[in-house]
Amino acid sequence: MAPALARFESEQPNIEYIHVNVDERTLPQNKAPFDKYFAGRSIPYTVLVGPDETARLNWTGLKSYEDLVQEIDALGESSGEKQ
Repeated sequence: MAPALARFESEQPNIEYIHVNVDERTLPQNKAPFDKYFAGRSIPYTVLVGPDETARLNWTGLKSYEDLVQEIDALGESSGEKQ
């Protein structure tokens, strides 16, 4: 999933990204986001967090770049927000 996320990050500059490797979840900078948002039973586990710091979308498994864009677009349409 790393290539899709890297492309998504480079082409979506209006979104902030936090990466937490499950193997590094106890590091000080990773502990709080991991404890707050990780609810997956397997990896990769991805969470889209809104500006209010609530989890808006989450999924387990791989997604392509196109799938990520579609998920974000659908979220904006369903909430009436512009992306």
